[in-house]
Amino acid sequence: MYNSCAALFRSMGNSKITLKVSVVENIINIGGNALGVYVLGLGVAGVAIPSLISRAVAGFILYHLLKNPSNEVHLLKERFHIDWPVIHKIFTIGIPSGIENGIFQLGRVIVVSIIAGFGTVQIAANGVANSLDSMGCIVGQAMNLAMITVIGRCVGAGDSGQVRHYTKKLLKITYVCTFVVNSIILLCLPWILKCYGLSTETTQLSYILVMIHNG
Repeated sequence: MYNSCAALFRSMGNSKITLKVSVVENIINIGGNALGVYVLGLGVAGVAIPSLISRAVAGFILYHLLKNPSNEVHLLKERFHIDWPVIHKIFTIGIPSGIENGIFQLGRVIVVSIIAGFGTVQIAANGVANSLDSMGCIVGQAMNLAMITVIGRCVGAGDSGQVRHYTKKLLKITYVCTFVVNSIILLCLPWILKCYGLSTETTQLSYILVMIHNG
């Protein structure tokens, strides 16, 4: 529900709402994790329960904000009915995308299962490398959401010239910012790895993996 409501706000070009709700969600999540793990001593459950609650709260807030009639897209209290033409269009885009994502996730599961067969050094190094790789990709992920809104509006307006213009412009911004972020990560990598408190062997392997991921 959260992702659906957030996507609707982004389609209206109102990403400020999703940002504010995301901040609230993360505050609840981080605070709940600290409370569950360090105060209540719940272990894994102390991490899972606050994550679930924070996600539910964020979805609940966005759902009720969508009821505001002042929004360009808002929820109406009408009798529920199925609009098959609209559903067909959604399935035409959603099913191939879902299959693609499913194959990708299957590949990740296979890779994780292979890594799990190694020792704790390799598993820890892979975890560190994945977290830093996510930081390196954060600009592209953010721009992905922005492009959906911007390019979608240009397509809706039937302006192919603007589609090409903004696609090129946003891609250039993404490439430049990604290069800058990853350069900073690689330059600061020795100090970043020290923050993880890893063993010498794990640190060396993490360094190699991050250089491969972010280099």
